[in-house]
Amino acid sequence: MTYTIKELCKIGGEISPGPKPKFTIIDLIKFLFILQVRSPVGRKALSKRLGLGEGTIRTMLSRMQNNKIIEVGKDGCKLTEIGKRHSKAISKLMLHPKPIKASDLTQSRYSYFILLRKVLPKVKTGIEQRDAVVRLGGKGAFTIICSGKKFKSPSEDMFFEDKYPSSLWMFIRNTMSPKDGDVIIITGADSQVIAENGAIAAALTLLEPNIVI
Repeated sequence: MTYTIKELCKIGGEISPGPKPKFTIIDLIKFLFILQVRSPVGRKALSKRLGLGEGTIRTMLSRMQNNKIIEVGKDGCKLTEIGKRHSKAISKLMLHPKPIKASDLTQSRYSYFILLRKVLPKVKTGIEQRDAVVRLGGKGAFTIICSGKKFKSPSEDMFFEDKYPSSLWMFIRNTMSPKDGDVIIITGADSQVIAENGAIAAALTLLEPNIVI
């Protein structure tokens, strides 16, 4: 387990004794992604963006502040130098999940995709990623291997662009610039929050499969 993931698990209660908070490591990773592009951010904005109550946000901010990951001022919170290092470490593991128009593929109202590097040896059939999304209330996920210049299924000799012709593949190329050996996960859900959270949960099954969310 990487140091950053371990620290976030402690804050989120995944590997700490005692009562668990009402947020998870997924919310903490999203929080770091948010502060990468917008800072400072207030509690109300975070509550809306993360889909959590303001009381839960206060608890999360308090724990992040106690661990010197953020500092809180009148205008909201922002990353400390320690927080910036954790944020960069997360970005090396996964890119910020983004919404994508993929309803024909996912059969869902909302779809998100996320790209991971250096996890190809950990990919099995893709069922683990699908199940992680379903556990959160989503409809499922597609795990895709970047093989040469094509998008391949991990469980069979099937190429997504051949079976599911769509402009979304060009969108992924233009947005994420995937490289040979990268792994992409596309999630689907009828809730935007679940689709986005599902992308991170699915990514964690490859990065840290022992984490139970």
